[in-house]
Amino acid sequence: MPPMQEMRERERAARKREEEEKERRRLLAERDLRRLDEKRQLLEEELGRRDTEKRLRARVAERMAERAAALKREAMRRRDERMQSKSSSSDEEDEEEQDEEEEEAIADLTREHKAVEKSNHQPGRTARSQSRSPSRSPDADQRRVQMVDEDDDKSKRQLAGSPSLSTSSSASEESDEASDEASENSLSSDDSLERQLEEEDTYEQPQKRLRSIIVCSPMSSSP
Repeated sequence: MPPMQEMRERERAARKREEEEKERRRLLAERDLRRLDEKRQLLEEELGRRDTEKRLRARVAERMAERAAALKREAMRRRDERMQSKSSSSDEEDEEEQDEEEEEAIADLTREHKAVEKSNHQPGRTARSQSRSPSRSPDADQRRVQMVDEDDDKSKRQLAGSPSLSTSSSASEESDEASDEASENSLSSDDSLERQLEEEDTYEQPQKRLRSIIVCSPMSSSP
């Protein structure tokens, strides 16, 4: 190969290597630029997210402060209301508890009364009672029935809130004593007297308890 042609080949190869090197550097520069651009975008997004989080936190903190202030005002208002209505509320609770106890007692006595009436209206019990006290006079039976009816009427009027609620306990005790004396006088023999008193206790004990509770209740003290 002639020397001139060899030199041209060398120059051509050198230029080719230089162009390849330039192309490689250009590609590397473009790659670096792309990476820098991506990093810049990531940093901008991070800064925007942090700014958004900061604003949200500030808004949440503001709302929490407003809510805490509102709760504090509400708590102070309720405390003031409790302080003002403490005495009245305690009295009302006591009255409600007393009313509930009285209602339960009246309901128990009513159930006992109905049970006694049911047992007294059974035919076998009536026949046994009549066979045990054959010497009882019709007038005495009529007086006893009348006294029981009067006691029932008094109890119904007291439960309905009639003016008879103002009857004093002493008057009730006197009427009970009178009914007991009339019941005792209506028996003719000792044997029939003992059996009759047992029947009276079975029937009249719920009525006496009902009258004592109603008379002693706060309603009976009203004029």
